[in-house]
Amino acid sequence: MTLKQIASLGKELAKFLALFMGCFRSRPGFGLLQVYVRGLLSKVQRKNIEAIALEFGKAPRTLQRFVESIKWEETQVRDQCQQLVAREHAHGEAIGCLDESGTAKSGRHTVGAGRQWLLSAIQQTR
Repeated sequence: MTLKQIASLGKELAKFLALFMGCFRSRPGFGLLQVYVRGLLSKVQRKNIEAIALEFGKAPRTLQRFVESIKWEETQVRDQCQQLVAREHAHGEAIGCLDESGTAKSGRHTVGAGRQWLLSAIQQTR
């Protein structure tokens, strides 16, 4: 990638996330989404709430509150994602496949951990 392309990524991410602004009941909730996503995409070694919050100058408890109790419209997010994928990947010979894969956690270090879900999407065109 060129420096110009890299510099434009922040603007592109902001435009992408703006598609979901209406899915949040409050502006502060949407702002925390932006911090959380930027953290997941950042160079932070451990992608946990505390590390992300500290990297972006937020109180860890504030970002934790976002994950546990900020209200947002799940079905609206799902619908927006479906529309986006359909629009961006429309092709007469395209095949979309969503595969839910779960792995049960086991061992002494994962006591109380539930099933870990992975979602993979594959697009195949000519």
